[in-house]
Amino acid sequence: MLIDVPPQIINGRTLVPLRFVSLVFRASVDWDPVNRTVNIIAETSAPVTPPVTPPVTPPVTPLPAPTPNVTTFIALTPSEITTSLAPYNAELMATGTNFNNVNRVTFSASGGGRSLRVTWNRGDANWKTNVSVDSDTSMRLRINVVERDPGTRSERIEHWTVTFRDIFFSTQSQHFTVTYRP
Repeated sequence: MLIDVPPQIINGRTLVPLRFVSLVFRASVDWDPVNRTVNIIAETSAPVTPPVTPPVTPPVTPLPAPTPNVTTFIALTPSEITTSLAPYNAELMATGTNFNNVNRVTFSASGGGRSLRVTWNRGDANWKTNVSVDSDTSMRLRINVVERDPGTRSERIEHWTVTFRDIFFSTQSQHFTVTYRP
């Protein structure tokens, strides 16, 4: 579009013909000689397209880490042992899940005048001779719960705890009681 009257600078201001500016913005310019006024009428504008707003993506919540196949130690049988034999080797049956992941068994006993803690690690001699993982849900344990005649004629009761630790360092425990009656 060509400007038919050049811009002029008057008193430090640049003046541009109104017709030129109006036409640039697609308005029509009419002169009303009766009222001696200029009418500027904007053309109907094209539909305004709202700005494109990107879709709002909800914040990403990280998924919890998958739970490893930790061991569950549901039951230990028998839960009570009574014997008059010394020494006495008990056979215990453990039930639960993921016993193939167990890598440590700890026995602790208290009461009857003594305190005891024994730990067997997978692969050591005690594990090889006293632990049988029958399946992923069944394990047999053999432990000497009365070592020798304690030399007393009174009843002795000990409270035992069996704790399994698995490859994920998760621990599970069950309890049993041994009553020695000479």
